[in-house]
Parts: sequence; structure tokens; C-alpha cells
Amino acid sequence: MIIFFVLPLLLIVKADFTPHFRKFLHDNYGVTLVGELERTDLGGDASLGGKQTDDDYPKKQAVIIVHGITNKVSRFNGMVDFLKSKGYDSNSIYGTTWGDGGRTPVGLVDMKCSYVKQIRSLIIAVRQYTGTQVDVVAYSMGSPIARKAILGGQCVDTREILGPPLTELVDTFLSVAGANYGSSLCIVPIPVGTCNRRTGLHCESTFLQDINQQRRYEGTHVFSVFSTSDDKVGFRSCGRPVSPIVGGTGYVAKNGPVLTFHRISPISAGLGWAMVWLISEKLYIEGLRGAQTISYAAYSVRTNLNWAVECGHSFNTHHCVPFLEENVTHSDTSRYPDNFWPAQQFNRYGVRGNSIPVDNLTVAWEPNEWYLGSSKEHFYLGLPSFVLLLSSCLMWTLVTFIVTRFEHKLGWILSNLCLAIPAAVYFFIVVVMTFTTFHFGPSIQEFIPTDKVEIDPIDYWGDIMGLLRSSIISVDYSTAFSGLILFATSKRTTGSNQMNVFYLLLFLMVPPLLLSIMRFGCEGHLSVLQPAYRYYPSTEETFTLDVLPVCLATSPGGPVLSLLFYIAHFAYSSLAPIIVYLLLIHQSIVDQWPDSPRPIIIPAIIASFAIPSLLLYMPMGTKIVTAFRYLSQSSILHLLVYFTVFFVYGWQRLEADLQSTIESPSSIISWIFSVTGPICTFLLFTFVPMLLCAHFTSVFDLLMTGSDVMKHIDLGIGQLILAPQFISRFVGVLFMLAPTIIIVAAASLAVYRNYTARLPFQTLFEPTTSFLSHSTLTGQTQNKPHSLAYGFFNQIFPDFNLRTAFTIVFIFEIVIWFIVTFLFGWNIFVLYLGRGSENANMYRSFFLLIFSSLHAIALFEMRLARQRWDTSERLMIYIATATMETAMLNGYMWMFSSDHTWGMDLMPLLFAIFVTIVRGIAIFTIIAVRAHISDVSRPTRTRDATEVYEAEMRMGEEEDDSPIIFELAQ
Repeated sequence: MIIFFVLPLLLIVKADFTPHFRKFLHDNYGVTLVGELERTDLGGDASLGGKQTDDDYPKKQAVIIVHGITNKVSRFNGMVDFLKSKGYDSNSIYGTTWGDGGRTPVGLVDMKCSYVKQIRSLIIAVRQYTGTQVDVVAYSMGSPIARKAILGGQCVDTREILGPPLTELVDTFLSVAGANYGSSLCIVPIPVGTCNRRTGLHCESTFLQDINQQRRYEGTHVFSVFSTSDDKVGFRSCGRPVSPIVGGTGYVAKNGPVLTFHRISPISAGLGWAMVWLISEKLYIEGLRGAQTISYAAYSVRTNLNWAVECGHSFNTHHCVPFLEENVTHSDTSRYPDNFWPAQQFNRYGVRGNSIPVDNLTVAWEPNEWYLGSSKEHFYLGLPSFVLLLSSCLMWTLVTFIVTRFEHKLGWILSNLCLAIPAAVYFFIVVVMTFTTFHFGPSIQEFIPTDKVEIDPIDYWGDIMGLLRSSIISVDYSTAFSGLILFATSKRTTGSNQMNVFYLLLFLMVPPLLLSIMRFGCEGHLSVLQPAYRYYPSTEETFTLDVLPVCLATSPGGPVLSLLFYIAHFAYSSLAPIIVYLLLIHQSIVDQWPDSPRPIIIPAIIASFAIPSLLLYMPMGTKIVTAFRYLSQSSILHLLVYFTVFFVYGWQRLEADLQSTIESPSSIISWIFSVTGPICTFLLFTFVPMLLCAHFTSVFDLLMTGSDVMKHIDLGIGQLILAPQFISRFVGVLFMLAPTIIIVAAASLAVYRNYTARLPFQTLFEPTTSFLSHSTLTGQTQNKPHSLAYGFFNQIFPDFNLRTAFTIVFIFEIVIWFIVTFLFGWNIFVLYLGRGSENANMYRSFFLLIFSSLHAIALFEMRLARQRWDTSERLMIYIATATMETAMLNGYMWMFSSDHTWGMDLMPLLFAIFVTIVRGIAIFTIIAVRAHISDVSRPTRTRDATEVYEAEMRMGEEEDDSPIIFELAQ
């Protein structure tokens, strides 16, 4: 099926020279050169470019595309379309095909003089034809060939004289994945072919030594775009990077989270590896969901779905109750027939292969025991389910095929096959079932009683209810959080516009919304057909493997809709996450060990996850998934990443990055709703951190009797291994806090290295030069982002003194510090008396201590800033501390107001709104003060920045005959 979607992308579009350009070449250079450049011997798609008429003047500077090994120029039709979307016309885009278009095997192609002369002739001809300088975009082997064409001199193989350098004809030279210093595949020189020592890509070849003896001859501006995970050209050869041109204007690199967070600041280096740890956990347990989804798609290929509603199958016990049976009532003790409906037994005994019991009903009822298993049962080694084993083989084979064969089209596959098409299928099913099946009325949903959750929280999500549950689940789909992560880890990625991430992740919210509509409609439908049916919302599987199959089985066209749903759901919920997780892990490994053998990394990663996943397909494999879900909590990492991106790297730099990668808003309305506008900025400073903190409180401080973490550890590890409680708790705590341990260890190492190198302490929090080098790529100075707070403050209070406003906020924050410190003391006092929720108060006390300490430091820095009025960076710690204090308080208020089945409690919500407004005004004011200090303290003359004035000279009397240079430093 995938082939039918991918095939249209591979179709070749016809392209050649225009008659006008062909006539120009014929009249000025002769028929021989026309044939050499147009390459009609390779078909009508081996060249492109030219005017239509004499009056068809180019609007843009001409771009010449030089393709890579065994390609034709038509391979870059996608780039041509992109350039045309940016205002280029055919009269500004040129290309020819060097070589034979792939007829020669890839291992036998070298860099012949004829190829160099062909590209050199095209550059000269286009320069004369258009009358302007040209830009050259050269890919892979095309990069060293184009560089030699510009360099001129003498050919390496034929000793022909090419002529002088063409540097003056080229404005910008862009090397994309260029083999400028060889290829990591050419480890051993071969006498002939691609890796030969004369005209090949071996790092010591004569050809490469010739083009690399001189620098900055390629053009006025020279850039390199490369990836540390390139499995064709590679990253290193002979101990040096193969792509970045030495002496170039700048370069663009693609990095994963490990290298990215190391470059954001040395102190945050561990965040990348912590992300890899959590991603690895998610990738491992994703195998069970994917295999089950494929199995359900296979079981949908039949005329009816009676396995979901009828008993009498080989996998049904004598306790099974047909779904459509009348007058069914619940038992008071076991809540029978919960956990014994046909769809539940089909999953438990038919798909996952659990042994069918012969004893009576379990005395102590537990919700979702059909999937999670009893809390009294433990994991044991057994034969994996054949159904899941076969599905797993299909899944990992498909993943391997896609990642290795379509590596250059993964963006298209993820956004279309794994997002757009599943969303369209979900929408189709919702529309059809709305008219045939759905009933939006009474619900079969039932929450687990609070007293039972307090005693035995069998399911982590069992103690989260109402709107709080929805908001916590949405954190992982959050545009703000996930968008920041993807932006940071793909900063200036080759050929992509990073800000599409924000809009793409907005669209990611569409499938969960459609799935919620399905759930509500199915609940109402099943409540009409079987009033005794109960659904205990927990993990996604409790809906997709229980409620939905029953709903589809009792709907017209159920098998067809079921097949469509499970295929689409596999692509959206399993295939897409597995590919993304796999690529992030791969990129992180390549970043850390650039010389690792790339062709085997992907298969090795897949094998390291696919083989251990056999444990998930054993009868009690869901116990492993349950343990991971209890212990694999990412809330701490979420908060640290948010803090790092916003306050260590800085929202000002982030805003500048956003502005440099998106087009300026065309109207005031588009600016208000843009990613750098006031609405998005307000949400990023308030709503997003509130949700992140609410996620944290739901893990560490939710059960009214406390012991959230210990109870979850006891249930997660206790069901997985048989060991004394202190051992299982030690293992569980170590597993849960592993990301935090990684972060602390990496930060400690950074501090040690910083100390031994005798560097200033602030360098621990500063981005590396390589991370900021993208600002040079534009070739011009970027404007400093305008401060919204400063502008609004001057408009609303034009006559109000900012020093006075600063003093008011300073006094207000002293009061806040006393309140925070008092609450910390009160929690310690309660702990000392042994009252209340011991563990909950412990976590609250820990964070109150952190906030009290940071607040004291912030007040000290505010005092210095008020006295000196010259260092705006002193106010950053206050802005960060106040923002996170407000977010944590609002997170608690959101939990208190929404963690109910009966609706919202308005009082905590109103209090959160009040706190946000009051504290927001204070933060808003300090941001305005910070911008004001930055403006008034900057030097306005060159003398201010470089010289010391005489004591008797007053400012304003000196001569000003030099330009302002301060903006260049920003």
C-alpha cells in the first residue's frame, strides 16, 4: 500500500533548456556545447533553465544546480518547485547532467575532467546569458566537481588547462552534503572507480588535495550544509569532517537532542541523554501496542466481528457473558461480568495468549484486570503469543524498510501516511458512525472509587479524573512543549522551515480530538444496547481494544470500518512514534560517536529493541508495560527542558530564531496570532508551564494520603519482580529518577571541567558559538526582537517612571518571598509533627525550599540592578523564578479545580486567574525594565565602546563621527 503513495513522488518531470537559451548557446558557443550541456542523449529531463523571450528578464539572481553521483538534474525537481514558490522563474534556475545519469554503477564513478569542464561551461554561459552573478548549489560529489570548475587550473587526470578561477562570477556557493574532503565509505583506496587515489573520493586523492589547497575561491559567500548522520558521504574520513568547507562563511548542521542541549549550554548537556533514556523506554513498550493493533486489523478481515460480542469461541471461558444478553446485573463483590465480556476475553486469551483459568471468579474485583492483570499476579517467562509474534515481525520489517529505503522522504511519510491520512480516516469513520451508530447521551464510563484508589492505585491513571486527565494527556501533544523540543533539536535543519513544526503539532491535536468524539459516541451507543456494560477509562488500550471493537461490531459495515480504523491507528499511534523515536536515538548516537559505522546503526538499534520486546508478547507482558507506565515519568524532564529553552538559552534568542525562519506578518491580525505574537507569548509564559507543573503534581503530589511515588513503585516493580520491598523500591526509585541522575551527573561534569579550565562561572549557562553560528548565514545583521512589554508600557504609561515601577515590584516580591519562606517552614513543621500527607509535604517542602532560595538570589540581583541600572541580564533570574513559581501554584490550582468527575470547581480556577494577572503584571514590568536598561546602557558611539573619556569632558560635547556599532554585538 505504501508503494502507491510513494510512487508519485518518484515520477520524473520533463525538463530541458528553453529554445531561447538553446539558441543563445548555439550562437555564442556552437552546437557542440549545446549537446554537452543539454544532454538530450539522456532524455528530455537532463537539463533545465532559460528565458522564454528577450523581454523575459530574471527577477532573481540565477541559481545553478549541480547534482550528485549517478543522478540527473531532474532529481532536484523538488528544489526547483521550492525555488519557484519563493519567486524564482525558469529564467533563474539552471542545471545540466554530468555523467551518464546512473548507467554506470555507483562504485565506478569518479570525477573526470569532462564533468568539470561541463559545469564550468554552464557557469560561464549562464553568467553571460543573465548578466548577473550566479549562485551555485552543489550536492554530494557534485560539490567537489563544481569547486574544481570554479577553481580552474589544470585537470588532474588529463592535464588540460581549464583557465583562471571563476570566483568573481559566483555570489554564493552552497555545498549540500558535499564530499569535499572525501567519503567515509572510501576507507580503503581502490585503483579504479569512486574511491581511487587520483580522481576519486578517497580522502587523500589528488583531486581533493588540489581543490583544498586554496580557500575562499568558490564565491563571495561559501556555505556548507551537512549532517552528522549522513550514511552516504558520512561525517568523518581520515580523522576530519568531510563536508564543511574550510574557510567558508558558515555552515548548517543537523543535530539530535544530545548535541543540541550540550550546545545550548554546558550545564544542560545531560538533558539530551535524559531525553534519549525516556525515548528508549517509550520505543520499547510501543512494540506491544503496535503488534496488537496489527492483530486487530487482521481479525477485522471477515464478514462480522462476532469475537467482540459473542461467546462460544475457543478463547472464551464459561464466565463469558454475550454483550447483547438481556437483564444482566452486576455482582456486588466481583462486579461480574466486568473483565469477562467477549471483547475483553478475546484480547486476554485470544490475542495475548494468557492461560484460561478453570477456577471461580476472583473475589477481589480490580478494574481493567482483563488487560492489566491482577495486582496479585506477577510476570513470568512463557511462550510468546504467536499472533503478537507474527505481528511484531511484520511491524519491525516495515519500520526497517521505511527507514532504510525512504530516508529522504521520511518527512513526507510521517506528515502524510502517518498523520494526514489517518486523520482523514478517523474523520470518515466519525461522519459515517454519527449517522448510523453514535448516540451522544448516557455514558458507560465509570471512574474508580477514590477510597479504592487511595488504598491500592492499581492503575496510574486511575487517580486522575475529569478535565485534569485530558489536560495531562494533552501535554505530550502540546504544540508549545513539543514544538520547542523539535525546534531545538532540528535547528536550521537542511531544507526545512522549522516553524512548520508549530503548525504541524497543532494538527497533531486533530486525531486525538476525533478519537474523543468516537469514544463519546460509542459510550452512548453501548449504554443503550447493554446498560450493564462498564468502561473504566485508563490507558488508550482500554478504549481501542475493548469499547471500540464492541461498538464497531454492532454497527453497519463494522468489519470495513474496523479494518480502516486499525490500519490508520497503527500508522498514527505506533508507526509514526516508532520512526521518530528511532531516528532521535540514531541521531544521538551519531552525534556522540561520529565515526561509528552508519550502515549498521539503524539495524542494530532495531534489533536491540525488537528482540527484548519478545517479553512483551508473553502472557503477562502487560505487567512490563504497566511497570514502565508507573515509573517512566517525564514531568521533571519536561520542566527542566522548558526552563532551559526559555531561561537559559533565553526567550529573546528563541524569538530571534523564530523571526529569522518565518515570514514577517502581513497584518496586525496575523501578527497577533503568529508564533511571536502576544497570544502565543502569553500562553508560553502561563498556560504551558501550568500544564507542565500540573503533570508534575499528578505524579508526585496527588493521592490525598500521600505516598504517590512509593505506591506506584510498589505496584509497578512489585508485579514485575519477586524481591523484598526495600530492594524493589530501590530499583524503582533508581529507574524513575534515572533521567534526573543523568542530568545531575552531566551538570556536575560540566562544572568540574569549567573549574579545571578556569573559565568564568557564567560560561556554564551560555550557548556555544557553533549553536549561534546560524545568525551569520543570512549575510546581514538581524534586527533585535522588539520588546512587547517595553512597547506596551510606554504606550499605556508614557509618563510613569520605570525606576518607580521597579521599586514597587521589588517591594511586592519581598512580600512574596516571605510568604514562600513561611509556607516552607509550615510544611517542615507539619512534617515534624507527623501530621498530614508525609510524602506530599516532603515534595512540596523540597520545591518551596528551591523557590525560596532562588527568590532570595533574584531579590539580591534586583537590588544590584536597581543600584547600577546597567546590567539587564541580572533580571533574568527573577523573570525565570517568578514565572515558574506562578506556574507551580497554577498547576496545583488546576489540579484542585479539575480533578473531579462532576465538573469544575471554580474557586481554585478563579484564584489561579487572579494570581496570573497580578504576578503577570509584575513580570511584565520587569521585562519592560530589562529592555529599558538594555537600551539606555548600550554605547551609542564607537568611542563609548572603545575609549575612556577625559574626566572633564561631559557626555554630548565629544565629536561623533563614527557609526553606531552596538547592534552588531546583539
